[in-house]
Amino acid sequence: MVDGALIMRTRKVSLWWIIPLVVTSLFACVPAPPVRTGKRIPQNDLQTLQSEQTTKKQIFEQFGPPVAIVGRNEIVAILLPTAWTQSREIKGGEYQEIESNTFFELFSSHEITEYHKIYYYYSALSTQMLFVFPGGVGHYQTSNLSADRLWVLLDERTGLMEDYYFRKGR
Repeated sequence: MVDGALIMRTRKVSLWWIIPLVVTSLFACVPAPPVRTGKRIPQNDLQTLQSEQTTKKQIFEQFGPPVAIVGRNEIVAILLPTAWTQSREIKGGEYQEIESNTFFELFSSHEITEYHKIYYYYSALSTQMLFVFPGGVGHYQTSNLSADRLWVLLDERTGLMEDYYFRKGR
């Protein structure tokens, strides 16, 4: 004969597992399609870059045309990455002006001449997740923008890369 109290305790324990399952099934998690700006910068390709040996042609073959090519004391307009906004829209196509000397600070250990240029690349990925609460009462969304950046210091006189700096996005 089965004890009635044991049956009641078993039902209470199983309810504690069923209730969270039912509640979480009322939530919806909807990912938006990811938006990429720029061409991917494969980290494996960075290992092939060799100071004073990699040519301008090889850089173009590996990474394609840069977002910007800048010399010292120039102002460059760079297209900002396309990204999801908090209002669930895609925003892009805006330019930001940047002083080129901020790029050259990355290579402050080098003797920079008038022949040096920096080839700037970036690859940005914007993702968004929408969480809908039970009964359509409200929603919460989270957006993330991750951008890999590559700066290549090139001597235009020799056509050779002197150095590069890579920053991985978060």
